[in-house]
Amino acid sequence: ELLLRQNKVKALGQLIRNDERFGLSRMSYLAFGTLKALSLWDPEELLLNGVGQIWTGIESLYSYYNKKGEIDSKVLIQTLHEHGVETQLSWIVGDDCQTRENIDADIDNLIGYAPCTTQVAILSATPGTALYRRLQKEGRVRPFAPEEACLLGNNIDSLHFTHEERLEIVASIHHKLYETYGPSLMRATKVFMNGYEHCLKSQNPYLRVHRLEYFRKKIQSHMTLIK
Repeated sequence: ELLLRQNKVKALGQLIRNDERFGLSRMSYLAFGTLKALSLWDPEELLLNGVGQIWTGIESLYSYYNKKGEIDSKVLIQTLHEHGVETQLSWIVGDDCQTRENIDADIDNLIGYAPCTTQVAILSATPGTALYRRLQKEGRVRPFAPEEACLLGNNIDSLHFTHEERLEIVASIHHKLYETYGPSLMRATKVFMNGYEHCLKSQNPYLRVHRLEYFRKKIQSHMTLIK
């Protein structure tokens, strides 16, 4: 988890800022980080260190981890968008806490983050994990099949949904995101415009000059596709 290694992120950011050929005006990278790691950073620090996109996981609204309430994840993601940092959010369907009665509210919670892109997967149990051991004892691990070793694979039996229903939920989420916010290209363009506006007002020359140029180029490249 790169974002927990703050010294490394800052060292990488310094290399990017000092690069005379590309620098912050052209260089950017995607970083994985949990919500806990993300909460350690001011979004402007991420911009200065060359982070352009964050990939993080969002727990089910009903999971144990979400109930701890340590971090306001929606505000965190919204703040990233306001500063021009794209998000790719991962979400999993098939947890025991998800039922037919609460799945719609769980989906609406994910939609509320307005992510640029999403990775929606079906819960999978991997040998060696606590989940695998528990489900194996309950007789819910299916016989191994290589073709099921994927994000939409069927290697465990869910308590509340058939595999076909889980696939329908995944498809419905992508459809609802599209109907609510438009295609992912437009969601990203909106974030880039936020970043441009933020950098335009910044007193930091790296942002006001170099990162501003980065966002200008991103918006310009997307404009050819918007129609």
